[in-house]
Amino acid sequence: MKILLLIVTLLFQFFVFGQENRRLQLTPLFNGSPLELDKNYILEDSSWYKFSTCRFYLSNLSFFKDGKLKEKVNEFYLFDLEDPSSFSITFINEDFDQISFSIGIDSTTNVSGILDGTLDPINGMYWAWNSGYINFKLEGTSSESTEKNKSFEFHLGGYLAPYQTIQTVSLPIEKNSNDILISFDLYPFIAGVDLKKSSNVMIPGINAVKLSALLPSLFTILKDEN
Repeated sequence: MKILLLIVTLLFQFFVFGQENRRLQLTPLFNGSPLELDKNYILEDSSWYKFSTCRFYLSNLSFFKDGKLKEKVNEFYLFDLEDPSSFSITFINEDFDQISFSIGIDSTTNVSGILDGTLDPINGMYWAWNSGYINFKLEGTSSESTEKNKSFEFHLGGYLAPYQTIQTVSLPIEKNSNDILISFDLYPFIAGVDLKKSSNVMIPGINAVKLSALLPSLFTILKDEN
């Protein structure tokens, strides 16, 4: 009996832990250039942008094959431009042809009282006064801002109707690709914001909903050159 149990345990470890892992690797960009904090970016119209904070949640990571769900990861990942280790997510190697994920935290989690790990308020992504999570946070300065110090702040969140801001991204995966390489380019978001009219969105509402709708366009699959 002990020998049989040992064999079963070894087989389990081989099939679960012995599989080669793959990574989902995010590459942060701004207008095609590497995105870095406190770097001055000048656009063709001579406007400039400098980013001091860029954080967002990824959740509901799901993998599909021929339109059918094969794997779902029930974890919450916090991307933080200040922490390069947060750019990579490891998962079991399986055969997938599509990936989807949410940008933000679902309504159930917002009210569940889970306040540890990546969801810990110490990460600066929780509105204590509003009892809810910030899905996407971007702060910096720009020549386009009408604020005296040229600052801008966008803290996008909200889980109650009619101001839900969680977004879903679905992307195809190349066949025989190794790691899943995804670019995250902030430029479409900046291009969709008129800083001369509004340089601060800090609460749930219609403005947060409109800006959150821009977020899926920031993600694109990159070709795996390996």
